Amino acid sequence: MTRKRKSVSVVENCYWGCGPNAPIKAVDSNWSSEFMENFNQRYGHIDYVEKWKKENLDQRFSTAETDYREEHELAVDTKNFEHNMEYPSELVEYMKQVACIIRDDPSLSGDLQRKCLEECQGSEISLCRYSMPCFLIDEIFNGSRDAARQWMFKIMQLGKDTSLKLLYMPWSCRTLETLLSSLSNALDTQIIDHWVDLVVENWIQLISDRSAVHFIRTLTYHLVGLKRKRSQKTSLTKDVLSKKVQISQETFGRIANVALDYASVNAMLEKESVSLVLQDVVECESVSQTSYLRRFIEAACRHPDSVLKQWKGKQASHLWDIIVQKADEDLRQSLYHSVLEGRLFDLSLH
Repeated sequence: MTRKRKSVSVVENCYWGCGPNAPIKAVDSNWSSEFMENFNQRYGHIDYVEKWKKENLDQRFSTAETDYREEHELAVDTKNFEHNMEYPSELVEYMKQVACIIRDDPSLSGDLQRKCLEECQGSEISLCRYSMPCFLIDEIFNGSRDAARQWMFKIMQLGKDTSLKLLYMPWSCRTLETLLSSLSNALDTQIIDHWVDLVVENWIQLISDRSAVHFIRTLTYHLVGLKRKRSQKTSLTKDVLSKKVQISQETFGRIANVALDYASVNAMLEKESVSLVLQDVVECESVSQTSYLRRFIEAACRHPDSVLKQWKGKQASHLWDIIVQKADEDLRQSLYHSVLEGRLFDLSLH
């Protein structure tokens, strides 16, 4: 970094008042409880504590490729991606101080956010590539539309390949969710269209990826004008539909079109990530009220044996439970006559 950061008195008081490790402890305490408990639930456990508490805080997050990649998952070269840029250690230390101050006195968050955003300009991508900065972005800029726009436009400038790589990394994917949720789906259509294009073009690979699937679920709710709460529960209830905003039905339709294409996804419904994404799409379809759920059910009725097998599966059955709840009476009747009639005894034995 070439810019010199001046430490104001409140920074000094917060940073040195309780010893040199005070900011780290204050922020780590939050991450190790509510933040990391939620993170582990969604992305899987990472042995993070030992890495964070090392003196050399620029140690990068890394994990065995097999920890996160499964068959058919998105194949992107994240290893080279992580090593292409120097770790912004000075900026990270500054962000730790800012995070500490905001937690101690939230009334200062507005001015500190603006100053910190200015300091982060030009380093957006390097910050997104490492675990510690990602947590700090989430801590400092959650809810800031200005920050979300700055990061998103920088990512868009580097093309879709960079966007895909960020989606494939758990830490950066979580940060992208935070930034996305801070946007206005009515005013930030250029950014939204970028991510919708990316998701639609890489649909099958992305819905099979453990990290990217969470971003897609958040994007889906955002498109229909709903904010999805980050909950430890994976089951979908009315609680996840927490804040109504403007609906963009046409854009959501692009996601629903690929998601509710029975021919392309029916063999994948027992995969947990696929089932969860489609559950969210069905929930959102009931708000947007497109014709894609009807198309999905009508196509499924032409393959009763496959549907019956899915109803017996652990993951696919959760999806079908949501589908039946959201379907109208005519579609339920079609399912009954096509799939259940004459097979109730077989299903009852499962």
